[in-house]
Amino acid sequence: MAHKIILIGAGQLGSRHLQGLARSARALDIDVVDPSPESLDVARSRFQEVAASSASKANFLPDIPAGKDYEAAVIATSSGPRAAVASELLARCGVGAVVFEKVLFTRIEDYASVGELLASRQIPAWVNCPRRMYPLYKELRPILGGPVRVAQQGGMWGLGCNAVHFADLAAYLSGETRFTWDASGLDCRIHESSRKGYIEFSGTLTAQSAGGTEVALHARAGSSAPPVLNILGERASAVIDEIYASGTVRRAENGWKPEALEVRLPYQSELSHLFLELILAEGRCELPDYEASALLHTGMLDALLGHLRKCGRSTLSCPIT
Repeated sequence: MAHKIILIGAGQLGSRHLQGLARSARALDIDVVDPSPESLDVARSRFQEVAASSASKANFLPDIPAGKDYEAAVIATSSGPRAAVASELLARCGVGAVVFEKVLFTRIEDYASVGELLASRQIPAWVNCPRRMYPLYKELRPILGGPVRVAQQGGMWGLGCNAVHFADLAAYLSGETRFTWDASGLDCRIHESSRKGYIEFSGTLTAQSAGGTEVALHARAGSSAPPVLNILGERASAVIDEIYASGTVRRAENGWKPEALEVRLPYQSELSHLFLELILAEGRCELPDYEASALLHTGMLDALLGHLRKCGRSTLSCPIT
């Protein structure tokens, strides 16, 4: 019998999740939900690209159905409505597990309310910060040693919407879970995001753990320079260009001589079936769990909201996605 899955949000990223789910060796019965007919058309087309080799089927719906039970849900909407969508899903349906896209929510109070809802129903949940799943970072993790520094800088590379990815990478590489954020280095120029209704930041955003792990993120306004990622540990360091798939690693045991680093970042369509299959088989996956990711998110959002207020914007939410 096919496993019943629901995917909510069928836009550019959601449709890639759908392709990934369709690559599962398990037979899936996937309800794909989005109020936009255009998004459903995109998802339908992308599903058909992989359907010939898939054991799964997909149903395309404008609304969350009522009274159905799902073994797992992927909520891939934009961040603004995501908390309301999660509440609606859990009110209407039985759900065995949830994977959320990031940025989780735009309002800090939503983290506690959704967390309490999940806990009250004993529903395990994770957040799609997938660098933990990349072979590149799995190989780097054991050789770095000690507190690590994760620093990314470039032009307008999406600092706001991507900051939590690099904070989560630092948490994964170091084992640290709590960070103190500092937004004092950000500019007061607030940029419109490529996604309507959302914003972006320029300048420098940092975070630090009590154990000495650091995150330093810089985006230069007016520049389109691709970002470069630097990772520094006690026993090794790496410089990585994720855009152009190149990198160098230096290890103390090799006299800090530069060595070529294989850089390949899997597409979302190559990952979603992997986390789903672990969830279905073992009730776990490699993504950060909801509680840990919410801790990173809320610390970051609190700093960004403070920055917005300092810059004269009175707001209760931070519209990044």
